[in-house]
Amino acid sequence: MITKTQAPYEFLIRWTDGKISGAHIKFLERIIDDDGVTVLSEKEGMAQPVSMAGEVGYPIADIWAAITVSSVAAGQQSLTDMADALAKQAAADAAKLASEAAQAAAKLAVDACEAETTRLKAAQEAQAAAEKAAADKAAFDAAVAAAVAAQVAA
Repeated sequence: MITKTQAPYEFLIRWTDGKISGAHIKFLERIIDDDGVTVLSEKEGMAQPVSMAGEVGYPIADIWAAITVSSVAAGQQSLTDMADALAKQAAADAAKLASEAAQAAAKLAVDACEAETTRLKAAQEAQAAAEKAAADKAAFDAAVAAAVAAQVAA
């Protein structure tokens, strides 16, 4: 026996200027052969107002549930993606800060070495000046002693 079936086919919402301006539903009508499998013909039914969905057996509650579930899932995935991106950015920022801290520590070490080198050079120069002053004083003392000895001998 040939049978006629209809199944939910389309749920459409139309917007105009950013506001919902209408919505409709459609069924897909099929003529099925005696074997229950072979589709002899198929056509879209006429558009009907969404307000009639319950009266004509259109599963509007199932559609709303599916839309809500998929919206929540998409929102959760979006939040997961955002959290992953923020974690990656935080890791990159932490690595950058660690690198900057290491560079600052290296600069401080170089500055400390340069300061120690300057201090050692100044100490060497002071020691050389002291040694020269001691040598000059010894030469002066020797000259004075020689002068005194010459005066005494004369």
